[in-house]
Amino acid sequence: MDGNGDNQNLNLPAYGIIPYLKRTPGEFIGIQIGVAGGENIHTLCENVPAIKKIYGVDPNSSADLSHLNERYVPVKKNCISAVNDFETDSIDFILSCGDYTYGGVLKLIGHYYPLLKKGGYMFVHGTDNKAVIDAVLNFRSTHRLRMPLHKSKNHVDFWQK
Repeated sequence: MDGNGDNQNLNLPAYGIIPYLKRTPGEFIGIQIGVAGGENIHTLCENVPAIKKIYGVDPNSSADLSHLNERYVPVKKNCISAVNDFETDSIDFILSCGDYTYGGVLKLIGHYYPLLKKGGYMFVHGTDNKAVIDAVLNFRSTHRLRMPLHKSKNHVDFWQK
């Protein structure tokens, strides 16, 4: 429980991301793929005031994040069709929590990576799963990405574009 009497899940992927966003200057526009109950988005917005807007891509999410007002924009589409709602080089960070299969992660990163601005963060959750980390490594190798791959807590790996 936190000081407000709310349950706090310290294993959320958000807690592996917060330190990096907090020490990066400026405001952020982000995307989370796979919203579920909205815990990550709520936690990110509560802990990183510089998040100006975060899009939650999930066709099945019933998360009530209305308390975030205009900071949260639900996108009720599957992740591949939703990619067309965004412009290339327009997003500061992406958190992938929507698929934990090799093919799904590889496809998701392939579609969303071009949306990141230079210096933007690609966060991938589930890297304790061999299929997920293999997809990340394959994508990075195929695209000859040289930026270091960082490991954060709660099974989140990331790199900057």
